[in-house]
Amino acid sequence: MMDLIDNIESICRWRGLTLFNLAERIGISYLNLIGSIKGNPTITHLKRIAKALDVPVSELTCEEDQSPTLGLAIINGETYSLSRPPVSVVRIPLFVNCIDLRKAIESLLNKDTGNDMTSILGVFEGHLFALFYDTSIDAFYLTVCGEKKVCNVITYDCYDYSSWDDTKSDSTPIWDIEAVTNAIVDGILNGSCIC
Repeated sequence: MMDLIDNIESICRWRGLTLFNLAERIGISYLNLIGSIKGNPTITHLKRIAKALDVPVSELTCEEDQSPTLGLAIINGETYSLSRPPVSVVRIPLFVNCIDLRKAIESLLNKDTGNDMTSILGVFEGHLFALFYDTSIDAFYLTVCGEKKVCNVITYDCYDYSSWDDTKSDSTPIWDIEAVTNAIVDGILNGSCIC
């Protein structure tokens, strides 16, 4: 039999929260939260908890080793249960071509984050990578994890991958998306540009 409070505590841990934090998010006291969970919580109360944790209600009520079944798939005569992954799963996007990667790089450049960093994590041609864009210095940092668990960091500076308006003396560099994408793909693949 599932234990509702254990499930909620587990989800809180994955979110970096305590039950005290959860109670604050919901706007009730810690004791009321515990009493409600251990008692007979209403669906309204479960919805408030789920919303505060950014999970569906079904995840609160499922046993930790189970997820609600979404359907069945039959592949080569084998039947597989399709279910929602548990909270602890990290979804890493798979970039299947340079166009998708270029769009992701353009989205990093177009985000208005002030002086913060933005980043994407992904897989391209079987290589796991993290790409950070530091808006304060207009540079990309690419970290590629290799087969031998070695991570290399490569820097791409706007001044090296930009186009300039030569008609203006005070022109600012503009990223050449194709050039920097080709260089990043080359960095991910470690030497073979395919764009």
